[in-house]
Amino acid sequence: MLFGLYLYQNKLLYHPNVEGAEKFPEQNPRGWRNPGDKGMKYRDIEVITKDCKNLKGWFIYQEVNPHLTSTLIYFHENALSKYISI
Repeated sequence: MLFGLYLYQNKLLYHPNVEGAEKFPEQNPRGWRNPGDKGMKYRDIEVITKDCKNLKGWFIYQEVNPHLTSTLIYFHENALSKYISI
């Protein structure tokens, strides 16, 4: 069993395409497209890494006592859309 896990570890850890999962926010049903669908104030952000990868995300504003709240950075799994995580 351990040999099988070792042999197929790349297939277990990385799923670049999930069958049936939407790839773009406009393909998601209403309520799952962005934080605005959940009534949250947000803005789209993009970060370009040193190795020229473009990471996209959202900055969701805390509307009640923003100076007294912490910031959370959430990294979702690689195979699905961030839209599923809200």
